[in-house]
Amino acid sequence: MNYSVAIRKIIADYFPYILRNPKFLALVEALILPMQSFVYKNLTYIESTRYKLKITGQTIVLQNFLNDRMDFLLRRIKITHPIIAENYIWKKTEGQSPDFVPFKNEPYNTLFLRGKTENETNTFDFIVEIPADISLQIPKIKSFVEAYKLAGKTYKIEII
Repeated sequence: MNYSVAIRKIIADYFPYILRNPKFLALVEALILPMQSFVYKNLTYIESTRYKLKITGQTIVLQNFLNDRMDFLLRRIKITHPIIAENYIWKKTEGQSPDFVPFKNEPYNTLFLRGKTENETNTFDFIVEIPADISLQIPKIKSFVEAYKLAGKTYKIEII
């Protein structure tokens, strides 16, 4: 939709020819000037709202938005997904029942050995990588990511 209004053209077209002298047109334009500023503010609000509505929770759109806001020229902010390494050990006894059956009062806890990187990366859905010179603006980046990420998704900000 086109919301632009040409105030001068409307004034010139709808006034009778006899009243179209420059002084009278200047007076009418001065009276209509507040409406013209309102139209301009309304247009900028419409454009900013349209831009905000284009941003979705998709990571590529979120990455482009962060680069538009925080690092416009170099576009170094990246959103990556964590690498989930699943180490699976095949055993000969796999699929068979255990040799012993614990009693109800005996604790039988399975022990999983994981490395440091597995514990850190498995808890996040995506990672926002930012350059070191933008690291002072981490609260602003967090507020943008929180506003546009999908609900329930977790993230981590890393400085590269």
